[in-house]
Amino acid sequence: MNGESFFRSTIGAMISHGFAVDDVRTKLFLKGASEVWGGEELDAHPAWYFWLDNRPGAFRLQLVNCGRVDELAGSVIRGIFTVKYYPSPSEPVFRHFSNLEQALILGAAFDQTNTPKLAGQVPGNLFNVGSIEFFRDLEKKQSFLLYTSLDQFNFHPVASAKNTFEKQELTVADAPKERQIPAWDLGYPLFDMSVGLHSFLTRESPKRIILSHQGGFEFFESSTGCLLQQNSSSTTFKSLLVAFRPESGDGDEVAEQSVISLMLGSSWKSIYDASFQGCPVHRHPHGDNDRILISNRHETETCVDDDDHRHVQEVYSTTCLNVADCGILSEGQLVLNEQWWLMANAEQFMKSMCGCH
Repeated sequence: MNGESFFRSTIGAMISHGFAVDDVRTKLFLKGASEVWGGEELDAHPAWYFWLDNRPGAFRLQLVNCGRVDELAGSVIRGIFTVKYYPSPSEPVFRHFSNLEQALILGAAFDQTNTPKLAGQVPGNLFNVGSIEFFRDLEKKQSFLLYTSLDQFNFHPVASAKNTFEKQELTVADAPKERQIPAWDLGYPLFDMSVGLHSFLTRESPKRIILSHQGGFEFFESSTGCLLQQNSSSTTFKSLLVAFRPESGDGDEVAEQSVISLMLGSSWKSIYDASFQGCPVHRHPHGDNDRILISNRHETETCVDDDDHRHVQEVYSTTCLNVADCGILSEGQLVLNEQWWLMANAEQFMKSMCGCH
């Protein structure tokens, strides 16, 4: 099986399996999905539209490159996907997209689903918010998903001819802010849902999660219309890697680390790296509400049941990474979604799967 066939069938299976179960759709906010059809370009680079209940716009996920990983021995395959977000005119972020992007959405190029009527009508450099990389060890049956994006995607038209990249004279103040969008936040819901769908499909949950960052950059349009990139201290380039448990046994830790090292490389600085032994989801059996707590560390506490019997049980602390403390975002948090783990055992608590009452 070649790379295109593998990733087309895998993404298709994630969608069909997840969409078939009401609770999965609800808990992962999956409102709708559709493969994009038309043209030879899509034969080699399949794409899908996604609509989520927690975002008013629409997403486009497209495979742009795939193949075997020559740097790794064995049968590791890699797929690189672009993530586009088509904002709804009703959401505040819409006005932060470029004038051209806004005009396209409001014009005849888009339909009532907030997606392009024909993909070729929309230039490929528009609406991009991030990328997702999918590594699969076909021998060990282990998957790795990596989301990368800028916290702010800034695009500036060059204001005057005196600004040249060779002399490094171009600064943010020299150009009007044509586009300034929170790219990481816009693309993250699609990655979040994808991790949950993959966990549900394979029945394997994440075993290691790594949040990394490096210096950011901004884009400028040259006088010839080319898009040029320049390093910037006002933006941060971030990545979130999710390594799943192997579907066959414990896998090979050396091979796993080799894949992770290749995905992150030497340019990424890790600011959060957690390994999860067993399922880190704990439901507390006492009290009015079940508490679902996630963490890579745990403690013990003494509980008293209805018959006044005392027992000691493990309690997991909530994994809630405050990104502001890490200097990555000025505000907000990165919260690991409990569904990434719960979906791996969905048949144990989702009543709609078995019809139990």
